[in-house]
Amino acid sequence: VLGKRVGKLWGYVYDPDQIKKFTGFRFYPFNPQAIIKGVYTQRGRQVVSYKTVQGDLTEVAKVGEVKFEWEGKSYALNAYNWQKPGEPLEYIALIFVEPTAGQETYAGGRELVIDITNGKVKKQFVTLDFNRTTNFYCAHSPFWHCPTGLQQTLDVATKAGEMLPLKKIVSRKAL
Repeated sequence: VLGKRVGKLWGYVYDPDQIKKFTGFRFYPFNPQAIIKGVYTQRGRQVVSYKTVQGDLTEVAKVGEVKFEWEGKSYALNAYNWQKPGEPLEYIALIFVEPTAGQETYAGGRELVIDITNGKVKKQFVTLDFNRTTNFYCAHSPFWHCPTGLQQTLDVATKAGEMLPLKKIVSRKAL
Protein backbone atom coordinates (compact mmCIF):
# COMPACT_ATOMS: atom_id res chain seq x y z
CA VAL A 1 0.00 0.00 0.00
CA LEU A 2 1.42 3.39 -0.97
CA GLY A 3 0.32 6.80 0.25
CA LYS A 4 1.26 10.44 0.49
CA ARG A 5 0.78 12.74 3.48
CA VAL A 6 2.16 16.21 4.06
CA GLY A 7 4.43 15.92 1.05
CA LYS A 8 5.96 12.64 2.21
CA LEU A 9 5.58 9.32 0.44
CA TRP A 10 5.15 6.24 2.55
CA GLY A 11 4.41 2.61 1.98
CA TYR A 12 3.91 -0.62 3.82
CA VAL A 13 3.37 -4.24 3.01
CA TYR A 14 -0.10 -5.59 3.74
CA ASP A 15 0.27 -8.75 5.77
CA PRO A 16 -2.93 -10.84 6.05
CA ASP A 17 -1.26 -12.93 8.75
CA GLN A 18 -1.34 -9.91 11.05
CA ILE A 19 -5.13 -9.95 10.90
CA LYS A 20 -5.20 -13.67 11.69
CA LYS A 21 -2.93 -13.08 14.72
CA PHE A 22 -4.89 -10.10 16.04
CA THR A 23 -6.19 -11.00 19.49
CA GLY A 24 -8.34 -7.92 20.09
CA PHE A 25 -8.07 -4.89 22.28
CA ARG A 26 -7.46 -4.95 26.01
CA PHE A 27 -9.61 -2.89 28.38
CA TYR A 28 -9.65 -2.31 32.10
CA PRO A 29 -12.67 -3.83 33.85
CA PHE A 30 -15.62 -1.42 33.83
CA ASN A 31 -14.99 1.27 36.45
CA PRO A 32 -18.15 3.08 37.63
CA GLN A 33 -16.00 5.64 39.52
CA ALA A 34 -14.53 6.67 36.14
CA ILE A 35 -17.84 8.26 35.07
CA ILE A 36 -17.86 11.83 36.29
CA LYS A 37 -19.53 15.13 35.49
CA GLY A 38 -17.65 18.05 34.05
CA VAL A 39 -18.30 21.47 32.61
CA TYR A 40 -17.31 22.22 29.04
CA THR A 41 -16.72 25.90 28.34
CA GLN A 42 -16.56 26.72 24.65
CA ARG A 43 -14.02 29.34 23.57
CA GLY A 44 -13.31 30.86 20.20
CA ARG A 45 -11.77 28.42 17.74
CA GLN A 46 -7.97 28.68 18.14
CA VAL A 47 -5.87 26.83 15.56
CA VAL A 48 -2.97 25.02 17.21
CA SER A 49 -0.01 23.50 15.36
CA TYR A 50 1.43 20.22 16.57
CA LYS A 51 3.79 17.53 15.37
CA THR A 52 2.86 13.91 14.78
CA VAL A 53 4.96 10.97 15.92
CA GLN A 54 6.42 10.91 12.39
CA GLY A 55 7.50 14.55 12.71
CA ASP A 56 4.86 16.03 10.37
CA LEU A 57 3.48 19.44 11.29
CA THR A 58 -0.31 19.68 11.27
CA GLU A 59 -3.15 21.60 12.95
CA VAL A 60 -6.16 21.14 15.20
CA ALA A 61 -8.70 23.56 16.66
CA LYS A 62 -8.61 24.16 20.40
CA VAL A 63 -12.26 24.96 21.12
CA GLY A 64 -12.41 25.27 24.90
CA GLU A 65 -11.77 23.37 28.09
CA VAL A 66 -13.43 20.86 30.37
CA LYS A 67 -13.21 21.26 34.14
CA PHE A 68 -13.96 18.40 36.50
CA GLU A 69 -13.11 16.96 39.89
CA TRP A 70 -11.70 13.52 40.54
CA GLU A 71 -10.80 12.13 43.94
CA GLY A 72 -11.15 15.57 45.50
CA LYS A 73 -8.83 17.37 43.05
CA SER A 74 -9.80 19.85 40.35
CA TYR A 75 -8.63 19.37 36.76
CA ALA A 76 -8.95 21.27 33.50
CA LEU A 77 -8.21 19.71 30.10
CA ASN A 78 -8.10 21.49 26.76
CA ALA A 79 -10.85 20.47 24.34
CA TYR A 80 -9.83 19.88 20.72
CA ASN A 81 -11.80 19.31 17.55
CA TRP A 82 -10.71 18.12 14.07
CA GLN A 83 -13.87 19.17 12.19
CA LYS A 84 -13.69 21.66 9.34
CA PRO A 85 -14.12 25.35 10.23
CA GLY A 86 -17.74 26.46 10.05
CA GLU A 87 -19.22 23.01 10.76
CA PRO A 88 -21.42 22.78 13.86
CA LEU A 89 -19.38 21.38 16.73
CA GLU A 90 -20.33 17.71 17.20
CA TYR A 91 -17.63 16.47 19.57
CA ILE A 92 -14.61 17.45 21.63
CA ALA A 93 -11.50 15.41 22.29
CA LEU A 94 -9.56 15.46 25.55
CA ILE A 95 -5.94 14.34 25.18
CA PHE A 96 -4.00 13.32 28.25
CA VAL A 97 -1.45 11.09 29.91
CA GLU A 98 -1.71 9.77 33.44
CA PRO A 99 0.34 7.59 35.82
CA THR A 100 -0.44 4.38 33.89
CA ALA A 101 1.19 5.77 30.69
CA GLY A 102 3.93 3.49 29.44
CA GLN A 103 3.03 0.79 31.93
CA GLU A 104 -0.57 -0.16 31.22
CA THR A 105 -1.63 2.43 28.63
CA TYR A 106 0.04 4.02 25.60
CA ALA A 107 2.97 6.20 26.63
CA GLY A 108 2.12 8.87 24.06
CA GLY A 109 -1.28 9.58 25.54
CA ARG A 110 -4.91 8.65 25.31
CA GLU A 111 -8.03 10.32 24.02
CA LEU A 112 -11.52 10.70 25.39
CA VAL A 113 -14.05 11.85 22.80
CA ILE A 114 -17.22 13.48 24.12
CA ASP A 115 -20.29 14.15 21.99
CA ILE A 116 -21.55 17.70 22.31
CA THR A 117 -25.33 18.04 22.50
CA ASN A 118 -25.45 21.52 21.01
CA GLY A 119 -22.30 23.04 19.55
CA LYS A 120 -23.64 26.57 19.95
CA VAL A 121 -23.96 26.49 23.76
CA LYS A 122 -21.01 28.31 25.32
CA LYS A 123 -21.10 26.33 28.56
CA GLN A 124 -22.63 22.92 29.17
CA PHE A 125 -22.46 19.99 31.54
CA VAL A 126 -20.83 16.90 30.03
CA THR A 127 -20.33 13.35 31.18
CA LEU A 128 -16.74 12.16 31.13
CA ASP A 129 -16.81 8.37 30.89
CA PHE A 130 -13.15 7.40 31.10
CA ASN A 131 -14.24 3.80 30.38
CA ARG A 132 -14.50 5.05 26.77
CA THR A 133 -10.90 6.32 26.69
CA THR A 134 -8.80 4.93 23.86
CA ASN A 135 -5.11 4.81 23.06
CA PHE A 136 -3.98 6.68 20.01
CA TYR A 137 -3.82 4.38 16.98
CA CYS A 138 -0.02 4.67 17.19
CA ALA A 139 -0.20 2.18 20.05
CA HIS A 140 -1.13 -0.43 17.43
CA SER A 141 0.74 0.61 14.28
CA PRO A 142 3.63 2.93 13.37
CA PHE A 143 1.71 4.07 10.28
CA TRP A 144 -0.70 6.34 12.16
CA HIS A 145 0.03 10.06 12.49
CA CYS A 146 -0.75 10.64 16.15
CA PRO A 147 -0.20 13.96 17.94
CA THR A 148 2.66 14.84 20.22
CA GLY A 149 2.73 17.87 22.46
CA LEU A 150 -1.05 18.22 22.95
CA GLN A 151 -1.17 15.85 25.92
CA GLN A 152 -1.88 17.26 29.35
CA THR A 153 -0.99 15.34 32.50
CA LEU A 154 -3.47 14.04 35.03
CA ASP A 155 -1.91 12.90 38.29
CA VAL A 156 -4.74 10.46 38.95
CA ALA A 157 -4.68 6.95 37.45
CA THR A 158 -8.02 6.54 35.70
CA LYS A 159 -7.79 2.72 35.53
CA ALA A 160 -10.45 2.78 32.82
CA GLY A 161 -10.71 2.41 29.08
CA GLU A 162 -8.28 0.84 26.64
CA MET A 163 -5.01 -0.66 27.83
CA LEU A 164 -1.85 -1.31 25.85
CA PRO A 165 -1.69 -4.27 23.52
CA LEU A 166 0.34 -6.96 25.27
CA LYS A 167 3.29 -6.51 22.90
CA LYS A 168 3.41 -2.69 23.12
CA ILE A 169 4.72 -1.92 26.60
CA VAL A 170 6.85 1.18 25.95
CA SER A 171 8.43 3.55 28.40
CA ARG A 172 7.01 7.07 28.31
CA LYS A 173 10.60 8.35 28.37
CA ALA A 174 11.19 6.71 24.99
CA LEU A 175 8.80 9.14 23.29
